[in-house]
Amino acid sequence: CILPLSYYFINGKITAETSTMMATGVAMGSLLTLVQSFSVLGQLVISWEEPLKSIWSFLGIFVFDPKFIQAGCTMGDVTVYIWRVMLPGFLVVWMAVYAVGTLVVNKIGVLPARLVMETPKVRNTMGQLFQAFYIAIAMSCILAFQCYESPNGVKNLQQHPYMICGEGDHGILVGFAVLGLVAYVFGFGAFYVTACVVIPRRSQKGLTAIAAYRFIFFRFRPEWWFWGAV
Repeated sequence: CILPLSYYFINGKITAETSTMMATGVAMGSLLTLVQSFSVLGQLVISWEEPLKSIWSFLGIFVFDPKFIQAGCTMGDVTVYIWRVMLPGFLVVWMAVYAVGTLVVNKIGVLPARLVMETPKVRNTMGQLFQAFYIAIAMSCILAFQCYESPNGVKNLQQHPYMICGEGDHGILVGFAVLGLVAYVFGFGAFYVTACVVIPRRSQKGLTAIAAYRFIFFRFRPEWWFWGAV
């Protein structure tokens, strides 16, 4: 339910003055970015002492690290990593299915038209979520490439020392990591920059024409619409 509710929260009415809801959203986004930045420390191979060890473990949730709930014990480290990298893709599919569902339910007269999800606003919602969790997505993808050389000359994966880099299951991790980098990190980055270029031209047709790109400029003054890319 959280993902559909985020659609209606993120796509509220645009007003000349900053609303309480918008200010709250911006503050929460900044806080999430700060938390994810701190979570990077928890990914370092350092023997943290309590209470820092527990703090970094808990903050790992915000970078899709399931150590806090010990998911690797029941699902296996490879499966957990695949879910961790592919989670943004699953969110996109889920949102698309829900959007189509609202349209179908509206056609049969059960759901009011004002609650039907619009394609530009769905894209804006996913853009906002991708932007908020960009650090987490990038961190998840690069974990598969972080290897260290042990005293016997063998390179082991930093996240899972028992796994030898270049052998066995490590190849699966690298494959999904490359997919994640291309689709999310570089793909979303390219979309973001492209959007910054087309926003001025499309804005001449009204706010409706740039509804899909609202997550890029809503935090900034009109003349600084591109600042998010900086």
